[in-house]
Amino acid sequence: MSSEQLHTFDALDVRMGQTIQILSKPSEVKQFYDVMLIGVIPGESLILGAPETGDFPKIEEGHQLVFRIMMTDGIALFSSAVLYISEMPIFMVFADYPREIKFKQVRKANRVNVSLPVLTSNTTSGIQSGVAGRVIDISTFGAGLECYEHLGVIGDQVIVKGKFEVNSIQRLLSVKATIRARKRLSNDSFMYGLEFCGGDEDDLLVLFGYIFNAMAYGNIQKIR
Repeated sequence: MSSEQLHTFDALDVRMGQTIQILSKPSEVKQFYDVMLIGVIPGESLILGAPETGDFPKIEEGHQLVFRIMMTDGIALFSSAVLYISEMPIFMVFADYPREIKFKQVRKANRVNVSLPVLTSNTTSGIQSGVAGRVIDISTFGAGLECYEHLGVIGDQVIVKGKFEVNSIQRLLSVKATIRARKRLSNDSFMYGLEFCGGDEDDLLVLFGYIFNAMAYGNIQKIR
């Protein structure tokens, strides 16, 4: 079940270098595009730059933008106007600082902190395979995944493989998931919010057993 709340931009804890999404209005194509948040002037403006692909959607000064920021526990939405576009020394877009932000919470399931080494493959692009990472929190709906290299973009389908242990019983599982959130961390690793999307019933039973066991003990479960 989802709920909607009002937030301030500071409360979102968005980091510099994080990928966020914008929709330009007016726009012929109703599509959100990835951009990078490269700076903030509190109370004045947000500074946007091109994403890792180098492509920035076509916008003009005065255009209204709809922002969408995917967080690990929900989605933030707000509108803003393009104040100024700079070409030097690098391409930058200055957007009006948001006054009111709607935050839609999409995950209310209990989450538990874990430390689970995994290998993850991107089945959408087929390029990233066997990316090493670590599940840092997990619930029956999804997980927070820290990877040491780029895994994919929001919407990509992935498979997470790891060794799960419940009461001394170990099993290697492959769990299907969808990337719902992505941000780059200060140590050049990546944090992904994953939503589980089905799979083998026996694997899911073991996965849920692992989650409930971790919740019962309430501590970080180190996987040997």
